Amino acid sequence: MVKVIGKPDIDLEKVKRVLILAPHPDDELLGCGGSICALVDAGKDVHVIFLSDGGKSGKPYLRRDEASRVREKLGYNHIEFWDFPDGNLKLYRKEIKEKIRNYALKESVDLILSTAPYDFHEDHRILGVICLELHLEIYPKRFAFYSVYNNILGNLNLDISEYMNKLKDCLSVYEHSLAELDGAEEKFFAVRLFNASVLRLNGKYCESFLLLEEGWNIQEFLSYLLGDYFINKCEFFAYNEVKHVQHIIGYAKYLEDELKKKGKEIETMRCEIDRLEAILKEKENLERELNDIKTSKFYKIAIKYYKIRDLLMQEGSLFRKLYNTFMKK
Repeated sequence: MVKVIGKPDIDLEKVKRVLILAPHPDDELLGCGGSICALVDAGKDVHVIFLSDGGKSGKPYLRRDEASRVREKLGYNHIEFWDFPDGNLKLYRKEIKEKIRNYALKESVDLILSTAPYDFHEDHRILGVICLELHLEIYPKRFAFYSVYNNILGNLNLDISEYMNKLKDCLSVYEHSLAELDGAEEKFFAVRLFNASVLRLNGKYCESFLLLEEGWNIQEFLSYLLGDYFINKCEFFAYNEVKHVQHIIGYAKYLEDELKKKGKEIETMRCEIDRLEAILKEKENLERELNDIKTSKFYKIAIKYYKIRDLLMQEGSLFRKLYNTFMKK
């Protein structure tokens, strides 16, 4: 059984299959490695999908190899690499969203863990926004966010105390993405424990997730981040720093991304409006020219000519056929 701190809005006993979405190889370990161990030990069918090839922090084939070796240590069942370009997930939002939707429905996934829209890394935020959009579309499949770069106290907290040594052992496997550590795993691990996704609650180490509740739209989500929803819903301990600067920074980055996206949409609309205005102006010019033609003496003479022609040479007559042949020449 997975040990949970608090009373989350989900019964993990009924969860059979869990999907972990990781933008890069190592995010699954840094964000929810202990939870993967806990879920596996509880008999859950755990799948991990890596969205990018990880090419910015090492050669993709090396990143794959490291992720596969970490998988053996964590013990989860299924691994996939979708190999989107590292650092450019924003260019493939529609494709990624459709692939996640299809996978979750086809594999009958009950719970999906994704990086959060308020995380510092752009790829992490993009994936979080995609999952926030999917939440309303495929509920009751549940989504929960984990963070790699900035901590947040969520409403789903899993006790991972017994897996700390295993996580520490796994960190050394990701030597390409974590090469800057240069043997300083101990120091990095201590920083991670107290400043990232691993928190201390009730004397236990835990990984904290923000579980989206039924009907949550963007307003409820932002309300949670800013503390109002959190204070009303979580009663098992006091958290006096909900409006932590990291939340605000992460929220600001999320809004910045959304503003950029809306800016591009507005610019596209402006171009479309300019194009339509040009078409309307051309239409007005053509209508003006047509009106000038209809009111001209030449047009009136032409109308009289065609009336006389139709009287003298009715359609289908021999003379009309000869006339048509001659006029075509």
